[in-house]
Amino acid sequence: MTSWPFIFTLDFAVMGLGAAVLLIDAFAKKPVAGLGVLVTGGLLLLFGASFFLPLDGLAPHGVYVSDGWVLFFKRLFLVSGALGVLGSMAWLERRTPRRQAEYYVVLLFSLSGMMLLPGARDWVLLVVLFELMGIPLAVLSAWAKNDGPPGEPKTAAEAGLKLFVTSALSSALTLFGLGLVVGLTGTTAIVLSS
Repeated sequence: MTSWPFIFTLDFAVMGLGAAVLLIDAFAKKPVAGLGVLVTGGLLLLFGASFFLPLDGLAPHGVYVSDGWVLFFKRLFLVSGALGVLGSMAWLERRTPRRQAEYYVVLLFSLSGMMLLPGARDWVLLVVLFELMGIPLAVLSAWAKNDGPPGEPKTAAEAGLKLFVTSALSSALTLFGLGLVVGLTGTTAIVLSS
């Protein structure tokens, strides 16, 4: 078993990649052309590193468990994120050349929530990770706010708002139900140890 802070190596690296992209864009004089390539390369590098790093372990109090099943999903999300970046590079270059970094950062933060989600063994952590995954997805759904034919309504902002309201309502209902479960069981643990 690996020491518990190191089981989050891939997840923190994805967040660090997002912060690095944001810093590169902040200090660049003009839009950086290779951000998509940098993000794709970083995600594929992390995918390759996942085969060599010891990532199995248990967080304190059993709130997070990292095992082979969780690692499978982390690898799946890393490859999916790299494919998503590759698929959006040309569109971003054409539509929003000055806002590419923000797009990649939002995508990477949502990706980090997705990567952490399979290992959650506590209800509170699960809800927080769903929000870390879901709120950036609402932002991404509203990203193309000016796209569409001239003279027709632009619906991306409406889509983002609808997704955000649906997410907020589902989170409120989830927290209400969680309050009942915690009240009945006396714990927020998903899996009770025997």
